[in-house]
Amino acid sequence: MKTNSVAIKGKDSCCGCGNCAISCPMNAVRMDLDREGFEYPTVDEKLCINCGKCIKVCPFEVAKNEPCFNVLSCYAGFYNIDKEHLSTSSGGAATAISKKIIKTGGIVYGAAYTDNYKSIAIKRIDNVKDLPQLKGSKYAQTYKRDTYLAVKQDLAESKKVLYIGLPCDVAALKKFIKEDHNLYTAELICSGVTSQSTHRQFVEQIEKTTGKKITYFTYRNKDKGWCWPSIQAFSGETLSYNKPWYASLAGYAFKTFMRYSCYNCQFKTYNKVDLTLGDFWGLPKTDPRYNPNGVSAIIVHSEKGAWLMSSLDDFILHDATFEEIRNGNPRLHSCLSKPTNREKFGNVFAEKGLIAACDECRIWKDKIKDLVKDLISIINL
Repeated sequence: MKTNSVAIKGKDSCCGCGNCAISCPMNAVRMDLDREGFEYPTVDEKLCINCGKCIKVCPFEVAKNEPCFNVLSCYAGFYNIDKEHLSTSSGGAATAISKKIIKTGGIVYGAAYTDNYKSIAIKRIDNVKDLPQLKGSKYAQTYKRDTYLAVKQDLAESKKVLYIGLPCDVAALKKFIKEDHNLYTAELICSGVTSQSTHRQFVEQIEKTTGKKITYFTYRNKDKGWCWPSIQAFSGETLSYNKPWYASLAGYAFKTFMRYSCYNCQFKTYNKVDLTLGDFWGLPKTDPRYNPNGVSAIIVHSEKGAWLMSSLDDFILHDATFEEIRNGNPRLHSCLSKPTNREKFGNVFAEKGLIAACDECRIWKDKIKDLVKDLISIINL
């Protein structure tokens, strides 16, 4: 085994960004799916020259050695147009800043469904009418492929670029690109990601059960309000699936079956980004900044981030404090602990699939918790 390559890294120190594969001068690194459906690098020992380039561009190495945290201002915000507001996961801050970038001639990169909603990839958007593709939480790790190379090319052509992704994705991009005055970045408050195989099997199971192809899918429908999201799938005009997120196979898999590096995240204090965006959880209903259709939590880290948040069309901003946002979002500063049944779930999933993994790992306490939450959501407490 080469000692100066990503071949020496364990699964808990690889976020699957692919920097190593696109940076290798010998094309000796490729990203392959493991048995659980997560991407990891494979090094061709015959091609590898042990130059160490793949290690140098690994964001995990940067984050461990370069902690950085800077807060200029914080906000609570949401769209004042109901149709726009309801189509987003929280308040719509990511959509608002995306529109601003595109209207100034820029490009936006973000996560979108592909392959009939069965996979998720980073997509390049240069037209406001295509922005709905980037709306909504996806929960599974995105395929990046040559995304960072495309961003680099756009920047070389002096275009403004907004990249919206998870903290590890943004850290990887900034390690690959270095600094550029036209690059704007927004990280999403993140609990972790499950595998694309989990998402694909979940969608395929809905189609198998209904016998119909899905034409629209969302993990966070707001029919019962922002605080009680439901998964909805449509086949044409027909609602083919509608179930609370936490009581679904996908919801259980997400909290049980994350990428190993998510339990060892190095990006909780690595905020070399312009904005941090997420849900403003914990905001009391009596607070004048509260909106039942969702409120975005916005943390500004730079002057570029301040520019992004200035003069947004149809978007209401209220001052907030970092402490308020942090109190409702523990994942800002700490990782989730690895569940005791994580390995069992992964093994059953790899051998028998999602349904079997949920059936064999979900204990009676989980079922009772989900039932209680479901009852609460029905009466909308």
